[in-house]
Amino acid sequence: MLAIPSSLRMQFEEHLRNKSIEYSMHGLYKKWLQYYLDFCLNYHFSPIHQESLSHFMHKLQEKKQTKVQQEQAMRAIRLYYEISDAKGLLNKAPMSQPKSPLKDMPLSTGQDVTLREGLTVPIQKENVVLRPSLVSVPGSPAGNLAGIVSLRGR
Repeated sequence: MLAIPSSLRMQFEEHLRNKSIEYSMHGLYKKWLQYYLDFCLNYHFSPIHQESLSHFMHKLQEKKQTKVQQEQAMRAIRLYYEISDAKGLLNKAPMSQPKSPLKDMPLSTGQDVTLREGLTVPIQKENVVLRPSLVSVPGSPAGNLAGIVSLRGR
């Protein structure tokens, strides 16, 4: 589990003091913030979007957290949102994952591309050979494909 970034941790602790949150609760609130940030990272939610809180709360219910624990978590995350809102960050970032740099890349760049994000299994290299009879037929799907994509072995 990732630690809360030190600058955020310090801001959060200061905010807890400013809100007169009982000192004995500070550790619990920081724990819930850490769990929330970790949850958002692992499940690809934006931590500064308030809509992410409902997904986190649902996860806490699945994990059989008590109502008291769920209420603590909700209060802690709402305090985090107050910090984010004060910075002007709240609900400004897109909810979806960042755009893939490959999505808008034209096929004809001639550049090699390496994929690392989100892979759970290694990519196996495979040589592909188009049958000449299909490639040479103008207007066929394979003929069109051959004109767009060129495959090469390494």
